[in-house]
Amino acid sequence: MDKIAGDQESAALKSFGDALLSSIMRNRYIPAYTNWATTVATELGADVANVTTSPRRQPRFFLVDPAVQVGVNGGGLPYTQNNSGSVVTNNSGENIPPASPRLLVLSTIGRALPTNIVSGVASSTNFNAIWDWNDASSVLPATSFAWTGWPNSDDLKVQRVNLSPLFVHLLLTTYSSAGSPRYSIDSTSWSTALVITNNLTIVDSYFIQDSAVVLYKHTGDTDSQQILIRDSSFVYDQNVWRGSILGGFFLAGLDVASVVDQYLSAPSNNRAQNGTNQQSIVVQAMKTYMDRYGDWALAGFPHGNNPEPPTYTAAKNAQVAMLTAVQDPGQQSQPHERPLPVNTSRQMPISSFACSPCEPWDRSAGLRSSALAKKTCFAPERKSPFPSDCGRSPSAARGRAEALWRSPMSPGQATCCEPGRFAVRRRADRGRSPSAARGQDHLMVNCPTLRRRATCCERGRFAVRIRITIKSRITRMRTSTRRWTYLHLLSAIS
Repeated sequence: MDKIAGDQESAALKSFGDALLSSIMRNRYIPAYTNWATTVATELGADVANVTTSPRRQPRFFLVDPAVQVGVNGGGLPYTQNNSGSVVTNNSGENIPPASPRLLVLSTIGRALPTNIVSGVASSTNFNAIWDWNDASSVLPATSFAWTGWPNSDDLKVQRVNLSPLFVHLLLTTYSSAGSPRYSIDSTSWSTALVITNNLTIVDSYFIQDSAVVLYKHTGDTDSQQILIRDSSFVYDQNVWRGSILGGFFLAGLDVASVVDQYLSAPSNNRAQNGTNQQSIVVQAMKTYMDRYGDWALAGFPHGNNPEPPTYTAAKNAQVAMLTAVQDPGQQSQPHERPLPVNTSRQMPISSFACSPCEPWDRSAGLRSSALAKKTCFAPERKSPFPSDCGRSPSAARGRAEALWRSPMSPGQATCCEPGRFAVRRRADRGRSPSAARGQDHLMVNCPTLRRRATCCERGRFAVRIRITIKSRITRMRTSTRRWTYLHLLSAIS
C-alpha cells in the first residue's frame, strides 16, 4: 500500500511542477511561496486544498532558493515580466541569466515532516541539502535540523523545479540608421514601447520563452514580430530590423550566412558538372566575385577600353566564372546521363529509342498474337550505353528504365510510360481519381516467364525497359530470332 501511495504522490508532485512551468510560460509570471498553490490549482483546474494537502492529509511545502535573483540584482519572487526583462549582472557588470531560480515541493506519505520545514525561502544549507539529496537512497537529507522519528527516507517525496531553461537571451542594437527604433514585449503599443537610442543603446536582457517581441521602426511603423523560443539577436540596420549585420531582411529572407550554410549542407548532386564539389565551387565563385567587386569599388569603379583597368577586368572575369558555376549544377557530365529527347513521330533517331503510340484497344481481339502486336510498342535494338536488363524482374530492374516515347494520351489509346509512371489506358472515365477508378483496371499484356525472357509487370508494378529474345511469330516474320527492346505496358489504373 505504501508503495502505491508513494508512486501516486510522486506523480502528483510532478504534475504540480509541470503545471507551474506551463503557467509561467503562459502568463509570464513566477509566483511566490504565498500563492504557488493557487497558481498550480488554476492551471490544473483543481481545488487549492488538493494542492496544499496530500490524500493522506499531510501538508505540502513550497521552498524557494535563497540565492534566487530574477528581474534585477537581488530581485526575488514573485516576478512579473515587463519590457525590460530580467537584467541581472555579475561582479564584473556583465548581464547573466537569472541566478538560482530553483524551487522545491516537499511532501510525505507517512509521518509528519520536521517542524523546521515550512513554506518560504529556506536557508541555503537546508535548501541545497534537500536539492542534492539522492531520492533512491534511504539516507535522509543532511540538513541542519534533525529528522526526529524518521528511521529512513522512504516516506519523503521531493519535486525539484528549475526555471533556468525557461529564459532566453535577447540582444537588440542599432547601426547606421536615421532614427531610434523601439521594441515591446507581448504588446503592440508604440507609446509604451522602449526606445533604443541609435548607435548608443544596447538591449541585453533575458525573457521567458514564448514571449513575443514586437520591433518598431523609428517612424512608428511595426517592422516585425518574433516569438522568442531560443537566444536571439536583431540589429536595426539602415532603417530595417535584420537578423544579422551581414545578412538581409530576416523576415523577407534568410541571412546570407544561413543561406550558405543550408546550401552547403543540402544533399549534393553527384551527376552535376563537378560532382559532389559543385556546391562548394558555386560558393567560392560567388565569394571571389564579391572580393573582385570590392577591389573595383575601392578603386573608384574605373572602366574603359584603352586600356581596360585591371580591377574592372578582374571583376568581369569573376562575374562570368560565377554565372558559369551557378548554371552548372543542373548539367550532367556524361552524354548517356542526359534526358532522352522526346520523339512524337514514328521516326526513331539513332541517338535514342522511340516507339509509336499503341493502336486503340479492341476488347474483342483478346490477347491473340495479332492483337498483341497492335497493343505492344516495340523498338529495334540500337547500340545503347544502357546495360542489359535481360531476365531481371520489374522490381529488380527498377531505376534503369527510361521513357521511350511520350505524348498526350487520348481516349481509347494506351501510351508507353515514363520512369516511375504506371502505364495506363485511357477510358471513358477521364478525370476520375485513381482511388475512384480503382478496380476497373485490366492486364494488357500477359506473357510467361522463360529463360532469357522478362517477367510482365504485375498490377501495381512499374513498367520497365528490358531485353528479351522473341520469335518472329508476333510480327509474322519467319526469319531467325532477333533481339528487340521491349517495353511492357500494364493497365494499372484507368
